[in-house]
Amino acid sequence: GCTQVDTLHLTINNPQHTAVTKSACGSYTWNGTTYTETGDFTYSHQDDNGCTQVDTLHLTINNPQHTAVTKSACGSYTWNGTTYTQSGHYTYSHQDANGCTQVDTLHLTINQPVNQTVEETVCDSQLPYYLNGDANYAYNTDGTYVISLNTVAGCDSTITLKLHVVSAFEENLNATVCNEELPYIFNGQSFNEAGDYDVTVTSNGGCNTIVHLHLQVTESCSVVCESTLMHDGYEYPIVKIGNDCWFAENLRVSTGISDATPYKNNAEYTDKFGLLYTWYAATGQSAPQQSLHSTMPAPMGSASPMTKATQHAKGGSLAKGPSDITGICPTGWKIPTVEDFQNLIAAAGHDVDALKDPDITTWLPDHAGISPGTGFDAPAAGFFDSLKARYACLRDRTYFWTITAGSTEYTAMAAEISYYCSDLRFTEIPKLSKLSIRCVKIKD
Repeated sequence: GCTQVDTLHLTINNPQHTAVTKSACGSYTWNGTTYTETGDFTYSHQDDNGCTQVDTLHLTINNPQHTAVTKSACGSYTWNGTTYTQSGHYTYSHQDANGCTQVDTLHLTINQPVNQTVEETVCDSQLPYYLNGDANYAYNTDGTYVISLNTVAGCDSTITLKLHVVSAFEENLNATVCNEELPYIFNGQSFNEAGDYDVTVTSNGGCNTIVHLHLQVTESCSVVCESTLMHDGYEYPIVKIGNDCWFAENLRVSTGISDATPYKNNAEYTDKFGLLYTWYAATGQSAPQQSLHSTMPAPMGSASPMTKATQHAKGGSLAKGPSDITGICPTGWKIPTVEDFQNLIAAAGHDVDALKDPDITTWLPDHAGISPGTGFDAPAAGFFDSLKARYACLRDRTYFWTITAGSTEYTAMAAEISYYCSDLRFTEIPKLSKLSIRCVKIKD
């Protein structure tokens, strides 16, 4: 029944509430948890006294902006302090206002300005010349022009046009035919009586040559040709083509001639191709002691026969010089003139295949002549180039000397028969080169 007094020693612990304010770029990790969005978050845990403590996170998540820029420029482009000269995709990293790393992208196209030189040669008949076919840039005279343009990309461009204007050639052509050989065909036109005619010959390049044709017509073609003729121990077949008698084989005369050789000095070629002669050996004339021979002229491609011929005999008719030089031909026969060959191809209807040998062993495959042809039967005997000191073009083409002079005393005209042109062509060649020879009968 006694009164007892107990004592309580009490400690009350109040948990602490902690509030944290944070900002971060992209994400933030707090107490083991990663947050990627802005918000208020709590975290409950026991404190040291075993009380439940609830902390609060006031979080701001800043997301960096990604900016993409598409640009085009001429020559170069500067972006954020860096100059670029090539097209491509480029990035730039920097901190934004929130301290976050921002990566921007540049999609860049660099267009280069155009600076070019254009050189054109046109005929006066093709004027005006339009640059790139644009009528806004028309030119009528020879000269150099500098044109400033903007390309489709907007870049400044400069084109330097060097324009060469070629005037039409004017040349003379003398032709003689018999009355029964009419009509005379030249450049696809027919002429039925003697007279003077102006014929426009256009090459594949578009330039014109005005040919002044002087056509003479004789009353009768009463030329009588032998069937064969013995010369220097060899019997040559003879063929009548038009109003002329021609050797039907290449010459092979060698007696007393030092500048006569077979192709590549191989005697096995003689039977089919004959011999090759310098112009001096063929005509019996002496070569000058000092000769300034030009190089072998290159073939003129697809130029017309008159364009090719007259370009090497500007200012007059090709048929200049003596008309009857016997040379190594037999008595009563001669080395042909250009006019003789012009009459030959006219009689063949300007079809060079009619003058070729149809024997496929004397021409490259598919290059031989037609059968029946004219009987001229030219093999592709090649030639010897005097300056390059080499033989060339066997079974590809052949050249025949004429006595018609070239533009210098060291050159003469030659008739060319090749696969590459459908008509006979004339070329100016150094006289020390070696070509084939055909003889034509001298008319009374």
